[in-house]
Amino acid sequence: MLFGKKRGSISLSVNSIVVIILAVTLLGLGLVFVNSVFNEGTEPLSDISNRQNEENRKQFLNDCNDNVCVDFSKIKLERNNKKQLYVVMNNKDDCSLKVDIEKSLCRSVDSDANDDCDRDILVEFITPEIIENRKKLGVFFRVTPQNTAIKTNYVNYIKFTGTCEDDPNNDQSGFTETIRIQTEVE
Repeated sequence: MLFGKKRGSISLSVNSIVVIILAVTLLGLGLVFVNSVFNEGTEPLSDISNRQNEENRKQFLNDCNDNVCVDFSKIKLERNNKKQLYVVMNNKDDCSLKVDIEKSLCRSVDSDANDDCDRDILVEFITPEIIENRKKLGVFFRVTPQNTAIKTNYVNYIKFTGTCEDDPNNDQSGFTETIRIQTEVE
């Protein structure tokens, strides 16, 4: 009689293990299905966003008539979040334009903030692209507040110098412009 009870308890525990394995497998398959449904739904939204950004950039290119134009002069960012900015330079002299870009000054707007702005705000320049058959030059750059940045306003001054490389008269055609980018760290 004792022997039969042991068989029942063994078969009950085997049945419990089989049910648990089936439940975990179905739960995993359900999670994979839900994840794939949500990922497919967000891809078209990112395509629409990219298309809108491209249209905004083309409109910005057409509207820029100054020597140097920047799409945002004031931005709000959290630490370690990047913002990509776009700068357009007009080649008004219709020459082979050579552009030098340098970060000339970075400072904190608030006097009680630390003075190491160059360490707190990272500015990275991306290779320039020639637009409209040498008439315009576009430059992307990223602004990233680092972990050391405190919650305050930082101002970066970026100097653009454009010179004509093929100027036969050497009459100093070109431009020098400085843009101001204010970054509010949240």
